[in-house]
Amino acid sequence: MVVLVTALQAEFPGFAKLLSRKVGPAKIGHFLLGTWFAVFLAMFVRYWAVDHLYHGDGKFNKYPLAVAARTCGVTAVMLLGLLLLPASKSSHVLRAAGSSWESAVWIHIMLGVLFLTATCGHVVLFLARFAEMGYLSDIIPFNAAFFYPQNPVGGKTPSDNWTVPMMSAVFWPSLVCFGIFPWFRRRNYELFRYSHYMSVILVPAVLWHATNAWYFVLPGVLLWTVDRGVRLCGACEGVQVQEMEPLEAAVATTTITTTEEAQETKKKQKKPTPAERVTKVAFTWPGQARTHSPSMFVVVNFPQISLNEWHPFSLSSSPLDSTATIHVKDMGEESFSGRLQKLALAASNLPRGVVMNVQGPYGSRVNLHESQEVVLVAGGIGITPMVSALRCAVQQGLRAKHSKLRRLRLVWVARSPGVFDMFAKELSIQAAGLPFPVEISLFCSSCSCSSPEDGSGAGILGPITASRPNFQQIFEKESPGGEQLLVLACGPAAMVAECEKAAHSASADFEDWSFVL
Repeated sequence: MVVLVTALQAEFPGFAKLLSRKVGPAKIGHFLLGTWFAVFLAMFVRYWAVDHLYHGDGKFNKYPLAVAARTCGVTAVMLLGLLLLPASKSSHVLRAAGSSWESAVWIHIMLGVLFLTATCGHVVLFLARFAEMGYLSDIIPFNAAFFYPQNPVGGKTPSDNWTVPMMSAVFWPSLVCFGIFPWFRRRNYELFRYSHYMSVILVPAVLWHATNAWYFVLPGVLLWTVDRGVRLCGACEGVQVQEMEPLEAAVATTTITTTEEAQETKKKQKKPTPAERVTKVAFTWPGQARTHSPSMFVVVNFPQISLNEWHPFSLSSSPLDSTATIHVKDMGEESFSGRLQKLALAASNLPRGVVMNVQGPYGSRVNLHESQEVVLVAGGIGITPMVSALRCAVQQGLRAKHSKLRRLRLVWVARSPGVFDMFAKELSIQAAGLPFPVEISLFCSSCSCSSPEDGSGAGILGPITASRPNFQQIFEKESPGGEQLLVLACGPAAMVAECEKAAHSASADFEDWSFVL
């Protein structure tokens, strides 16, 4: 069903635009997907709760608690099989559906919540069933005295189903790893990441415990196994770090606010605002040949910082560049990005140079030349995928003979004028010979730059406007004659939401390129 709808979107742009339209907090396509899944789930549960004969002869169907517990168990297994499908970064299922791993993570999360809910229902209902039969201790993990008589049910002959106490032993740590640790993801990503490998124990245990689990779970397991093999091979590829450059820009302390707001902010501000630091890493690797589109990302590891830390970053280089680059914002001295900044400062003194491992690249296919008017909107370090997109569009424009693209504009908002200069090299493009004009608009949201007319409000890339952009006016100006306008945004959530609202108001297509792992 998902693949069919995706094919219809590719064939009929109007249908795709309809599905991408927002109604309240979600898109129409999301509502349709949710409705379809809700109907499927209801019919699935009804079959196992009403129509199915458990163990062929239906000997368990006489006991409502047993039927309810087993229905929750089968539902949990089905959900486990589904949530494994988008878990692979290079999933062929997602590729066939026209999606990518990072854009389908929310589906994995929602299915994970439903899986834990169904699993807890399975355990609680069987606990009640054990109590009903007088064998409450059967729920204890590693219980060698597991009883639960099945031949006949309620008789005196104990069961030999050793997978039940085994599964009980696996369930409780799984509940902690998948139900609690994800809440600490932003504070301790490694705890979240490595605790997720509990699935390597959970999935085989489920296959042993539930005789009908294999046809639900096996497709996702095979995809995940292949993906892990591909990622391992990719991580073993040789990476040559060509350059590590620590960049720094002082943050403006004058904010564009009302007088009352400025006075209140001054009272609260006790410490000076730290400078913005970004680490540029340029490297060559075999994976550059697999970078098929702008806005793709890689997962990187620097053993000299940590052997077990892998972090995702957008590629700021074009797929057509010979050297790949990432720009990593320093989020504090003790953070991974802060330690990367220190490594860059000490790189020249390292006898064996900087060692880097890379997995990827990952991301969906993007072709800006299929649109007539394109506006790239970036906030802060959200500029990295937009730099990739702009460079790629320019390089393809110089080579392509046929292109729908008539105009390309980059709108970049930052807190300090110095931030713009950090990417001056990457954004210094040769526009001569392009079949479409390229414009770069810079906005400083928290400084009082002089007006562009006197030249003092200009940086290396051009004039800087000391205000926040009015997205509504920008989008209406870019498409005055009703041309097809595509808006791509990456940055803080509030800015992206404001940009999306203005894009829909201007009847423009909108894509959010921001993602957080």
